[in-house]
Amino acid sequence: ERTKALMALRAANAKAKATSNDKEKYSDPQNNSALAKNEVKKKFIDDESSPDLGGQVRQPAQVESDSSTLTSEGTDDSLAQNTVAITEEQSSNIDDYPPWEDAPSSVLKADIKTAPTTSVETVETIDTSTLPAYLASGNKLVKALQIDEWSAIADRLELSGLMKQVVLNSSFMKNDQRIELVLAQEHQHLLDERAHKLIQHAMSEYFNEEISLNITLGSPEISPMQIQQQVDEMREKHAKHVVANDVIINTIKQVFNASVDESSIKPR
Repeated sequence: ERTKALMALRAANAKAKATSNDKEKYSDPQNNSALAKNEVKKKFIDDESSPDLGGQVRQPAQVESDSSTLTSEGTDDSLAQNTVAITEEQSSNIDDYPPWEDAPSSVLKADIKTAPTTSVETVETIDTSTLPAYLASGNKLVKALQIDEWSAIADRLELSGLMKQVVLNSSFMKNDQRIELVLAQEHQHLLDERAHKLIQHAMSEYFNEEISLNITLGSPEISPMQIQQQVDEMREKHAKHVVANDVIINTIKQVFNASVDESSIKPR
């Protein structure tokens, strides 16, 4: 009976000491979150290794073969710590990361999609009287801004609506900070004091200097709209030429005694 009493007393003292240690561990605010985090980590690992969740129970022999830091003299505590470390390292290869872990830098880099860079096309000045289907660079000629500097400037100006139509239907000349636009007579209705101010402001912003703008009515030598019309006509003629010389189309025409409706041919 005396022995039983001593054993009961020792058990009570041990329990009281354990309770006191737990209170001390969590009384420190700095250690509190770290300790709680470690317990959540261990719970996550235990859940992963549970047979009900499709995991595999790790045996000490497996841990020993996976980690070079374990020795036969290691204690149970060191074995548990290394088991946690190994499991966390292996779990970095799965898609779903624990809430306390940041994804590996390699995964983060792979997930980051950089936006495509846009660069202003280089203007290839050519003779607009004979437009080619393809430029010297190999690019297909589609827009006037590819071959005309003023067309490229007009496209980049922060303008829209009627103000955009004014610059697209005007010729352009710049001398220092003074710009002269000649607007076609048929577009006179587009021009007023407000449009003039907005166009002047847009040009000052574009050239990064104070621009003095003068717009007169007349017959522009060449305008972005006129060049674009020439490009569109060239592309339509080129498309018809390609169809007329296509071997497969000509074979079909011969076999079936067919013809091509040229109005249906559209450049692409």
